[in-house]
Amino acid sequence: MNNPLEEFKDFKFHSVLPGDFKVTTEPNEVISTLLGSCIAACIRCTKTGYGGLNHFLLPSVKGRNIQDDTQAMRYGDYAMEVLIGAILRSGGSRNNLEAKIFGGANMFTTCASKTVGGSNIQFVLDFINAEGIALIAEDIGGTTGRKIYFHPASGKVKVQRLHKEKEADVKEFETKYGHNLDNKDTDSGTIELFG
Repeated sequence: MNNPLEEFKDFKFHSVLPGDFKVTTEPNEVISTLLGSCIAACIRCTKTGYGGLNHFLLPSVKGRNIQDDTQAMRYGDYAMEVLIGAILRSGGSRNNLEAKIFGGANMFTTCASKTVGGSNIQFVLDFINAEGIALIAEDIGGTTGRKIYFHPASGKVKVQRLHKEKEADVKEFETKYGHNLDNKDTDSGTIELFG
């Protein structure tokens, strides 16, 4: 079986954890992240090839008791602004930005009509549309987690579906992380975020 990452074999890889982002201007760098119900936006400037990705857990920081930028990066509205700002500061042009979005899986069995993954998807689609950024690809929703590899210089993204064993790890992590968010970021009691 061929290795889907063969073309990147001599490249430097950077892994992005939930609530983080990475921007690169180097042509031989690939950025990766592991997604369940979270979203990763891969944004690049088509003119320079400079770009990056973020990994956020929930749509909005509004109404949360946020102590610092590290906590705020967990939320889409903040994470998108930070990512775009870093690309522009690196030399990218707003008029030449394009986006590919991934994630937002429904990882948990629920009868709720509004899921975390669904809320994240709606947020990122609305945000990209409002900012006038060209959305050129998406792999969102469903019930399966993903690992993505983004090469900003070319704009290529490789997506690997998670096997059941790895999905269990992602579910466990998201559950623990979600309860941690509840306890740290809300002013009035806890809310159930992750099933």
